[in-house]
Amino acid sequence: MTNPKKQINIARIIYDAYPHSDLLPIEPDKDCLNMERLLVKVTGDNIGDGLFKFIVTEIVEGGEGSIL
Repeated sequence: MTNPKKQINIARIIYDAYPHSDLLPIEPDKDCLNMERLLVKVTGDNIGDGLFKFIVTEIVEGGEGSIL
């Protein structure tokens, strides 16, 4: 049974699902504690992967699209 008090860590899910995430200059146990911390990492440092930066930024900012 799932613990309802445990929050889902979206930052870690994104990192783990990204192909070759182990090549990114990100320390998942430190930088993926939450989305805000991951955003600071991808926007503050040159991580060398524009797609990963885009994904994180769009999720945090919410984008301009809407679900139909």
